[in-house]
Amino acid sequence: MSTPNTTPKKHNTDLVGGIIMLAVAAFFQFHMDPDFTPLAAYFPERLIVCMAVLGVALLIKAYVQPVYMDSFVSKLNAPVVFTIIVGLAWVFLLEWTGFVLTSLAAIFAILYRLEPKTKRTPVRVLKLAAIAAGEVAVIYIVFVRLLYVTMPTGRLFG
Repeated sequence: MSTPNTTPKKHNTDLVGGIIMLAVAAFFQFHMDPDFTPLAAYFPERLIVCMAVLGVALLIKAYVQPVYMDSFVSKLNAPVVFTIIVGLAWVFLLEWTGFVLTSLAAIFAILYRLEPKTKRTPVRVLKLAAIAAGEVAVIYIVFVRLLYVTMPTGRLFG
């Protein structure tokens, strides 16, 4: 009687990475606003081209000199999965609730989840909320006030 194979499946990491990079580049390309001024579109256009070139290079390397590694998915733990889910929720809610509210909720949720349960006192939770508010304020001031980047205000409030 043989024992079942419990080793994780190995993946061609360059192939997976190349596909992901091309998908992200395509996502950004399809979301480029035609109303961008030439200067506003300059950096995103170059970044998209670089990502696409690097994605193609990874795909070529995946077939010329493949590297197989254990699946990283088996190594993900609960805080990492939670952070990924919060990040995805942030992306999808940003248009509806705006940058400030969505970012406050996302940063606070991640800080709260990473805080050990034994230290989650009301005072500590207020400190976490203040940290989240401070982070959002710094990002907002730098991008909106100094760099003149518009942030989404949200359909619910804007």
